[in-house]
Amino acid sequence: MTGRLEELHELRTVRSDWQALSSRWALTEGERVALLQDASEERPFPAAATEKRMRLILAVDRSLPIASHDREVLTWLRRPASLLGARTPLDVMAGAPCEIRAVRDLAERIFRQ
Repeated sequence: MTGRLEELHELRTVRSDWQALSSRWALTEGERVALLQDASEERPFPAAATEKRMRLILAVDRSLPIASHDREVLTWLRRPASLLGARTPLDVMAGAPCEIRAVRDLAERIFRQ
């Protein structure tokens, strides 16, 4: 029983972190849906795939400068990048989990030098 309560607490934390990220990144509803590939992020218990995407995107956020609401980061998220095939990081992260990881790796190279 304790394990289940810990899982619920962790999931609540992930959801809270996701909502904070959505605010910092100034995501539109359409961007949130595209990133999670699920229009029902408000469900108390998101699907496992949605939770996984939340966690991966949160890892991207941790790769960005502390002030990830900074104009530079917000611009970077929405600017086409040649290293991403002329797509924006947000567009790429709407793809497969490996693409989210690729954006994380790129963010680490750019912002954590």
